[in-house]
Amino acid sequence: MNLGLFILYLAAALLLVGVMIRTYFEHEKIGKSLMLTYLFASLSIMSYTLNFLTDNYVVMSAGISNDIIFQNLMLFALYHYCLDFTRLRNKYLNILEGIFAILVAVDSVVFIVNIFNEIAIRYSVNMIGNSYVLGYEVNSLFIYHTIVTLGIFATINSVLIVKCIRIPLVYWGRYISIVFGGIAILIFKILFITSIVDIRFDFSILFYALLGVLCYWNTFWFSKKNMLNITHKMIIDHMKVPVVLFDYEGIVADFNVAMSKIFDDLKYDAREQTIDWFIKKKNCPDLRKKETFTWKINDDIFDCRVHYLKSNNNRMLGMILVMQDITELTKAYDDLEKSITFDALTGIYNKYSFYKKNKDSNYNRVVVCNIDNLTYINEKFGQAAGDNILIGLANILVEKTKKTDFVARLDDGDFAILLNGSEIKVIEQMTEIKEIIRKRLSTKNIYVNIEFGICEIADMADLEKCVNLARESMVNKKMLSTTSKRSSLLGSLKQGLNEYDMQTDKQIERERELCEKFADFIGLTDTVKAQLSMLAALHDVGKVAIPNSILMKTSKLDEDERELMKTHTEKGYRIAKAASELEPIAFSILSHHERFDGTGYPNGLMGEDIPLLARMFSIVDAYDAMTHDRPYRKAMSKEDAIEEIIKCKGTQFDPKLADEFIKLIRKRG
Repeated sequence: MNLGLFILYLAAALLLVGVMIRTYFEHEKIGKSLMLTYLFASLSIMSYTLNFLTDNYVVMSAGISNDIIFQNLMLFALYHYCLDFTRLRNKYLNILEGIFAILVAVDSVVFIVNIFNEIAIRYSVNMIGNSYVLGYEVNSLFIYHTIVTLGIFATINSVLIVKCIRIPLVYWGRYISIVFGGIAILIFKILFITSIVDIRFDFSILFYALLGVLCYWNTFWFSKKNMLNITHKMIIDHMKVPVVLFDYEGIVADFNVAMSKIFDDLKYDAREQTIDWFIKKKNCPDLRKKETFTWKINDDIFDCRVHYLKSNNNRMLGMILVMQDITELTKAYDDLEKSITFDALTGIYNKYSFYKKNKDSNYNRVVVCNIDNLTYINEKFGQAAGDNILIGLANILVEKTKKTDFVARLDDGDFAILLNGSEIKVIEQMTEIKEIIRKRLSTKNIYVNIEFGICEIADMADLEKCVNLARESMVNKKMLSTTSKRSSLLGSLKQGLNEYDMQTDKQIERERELCEKFADFIGLTDTVKAQLSMLAALHDVGKVAIPNSILMKTSKLDEDERELMKTHTEKGYRIAKAASELEPIAFSILSHHERFDGTGYPNGLMGEDIPLLARMFSIVDAYDAMTHDRPYRKAMSKEDAIEEIIKCKGTQFDPKLADEFIKLIRKRG
């Protein structure tokens, strides 16, 4: 028994067992094939140590045969490991692996049989001190063993060398050290078998432990050690933004503290943590396809940049992902965008958005509305009260319109709605909204009411023009509303007329109501209907500039007085032109005494040269005059009034409009 050599070989076997245990705790798939390599290597060493424990020839020869069998299995496991380690596995190398498995199995059977009849090797006695060990004497079948062993060994080295060719020089040590370790084992094996050098025992077996340590180091520690040194010097230690580095194989090689705060499960050189793992596990955009992207992680937003590290000869060294936290910047940008897009008070779209976003829209109506007497409310009850009413109005408009409709706040408290639908439907909808606003927003001290105007959109390019027309319609209605401060001008003018008893409020309201029904009957727009209603109220506004002596005269006017009285149309025209709210009906005021046959005044206009509103109003005014008592005559019946209108078709009245008016009167019953 040679105790010293036994302890030496036992130490080598135990070292492999220790490395195998350490590999197990790495918890990686590649560790399985590596652990098999360590297992067979340690069993090979333990089998050979039988040479140092006994002088029994049979036991010693059986130990050497088992040693060679375990060497074969170790070499096969090493080949399997190298395919995974280099990531070069393909179908051809897999087929070759299957062939090697068959060859190794046959060779193992040969050496099992060799225990009994020495068909592969015979043994010679080599003295070491006072004990001896068995040496090899090659037999014929040993050539088969040699070919199989050299074939697997050469393939392993070829795979490792091909890997080196494909990667930068700085990483060669990871693979070439295994090649040199294998060559060292082969050299000592050849020296022992051939007896070129007087080596009495198989010293090459001790190198299995060294090879095992090299494999472990290169698999689990080489990348960590080398890549950390490079990246820390170049980038990582000098960057406070989150950074993760993938090595040339796409494995997570390094990361900084900022990155570990985001992802606390990152590990240094964990072979399972590849780019694919990172993309899938972290829900990250594909780093290999995008060099820049925005990535939202929980409540934080990052601007990400992918940088490729390459050697001088354009070999891939690795890839760095650098992440910049732009959460606050994005919030600031969103706030800025909101300030540009949305009204600060109400939260709905603003004027800029209204015109900018709807260039290519397909709406057919625009509605403009606002709160009556908002300035008065602000002055009497405070700005906060007015703001709350505006917010309430905005909320109701959004609530009671469709999601496809566009609601915005324009200038001076005006709100605009873009929508689709017939004018009748839109009027019904806005009338309902008007009632809801009155009920919800009015308080004991503040009466809240809105007025609205509608305009048809023929072309979105004319949107601003349509908005102005809808606003004009709204203003006209406010002029006629008893709850609106805008009606003060109209009230003053009406009061001036009533002082001379030229028109009464009842007559004005009757004619206004009939004008609106007439407009609806022939399908006029909301804007035109509002103008016609205004005309009914103010057609004789010019009479306030006629001398009192003429207006109050009870006897028949002479020729000069009649001519002076006729000037009320021109005076009314000038009054209307001077007031922006009345300007749209100024020409109709001037023309409301024109006749269809051209015999009217002041300009003797004929046919459709007379404004539509004036032609309509002249029929309504005549009908109302005929069907109501006057100081100088009694009222006519409805049928008599209709007959009179029929007689005057084509002379005093527009024939088509007269026919439509008659249809309306008869329909009303």
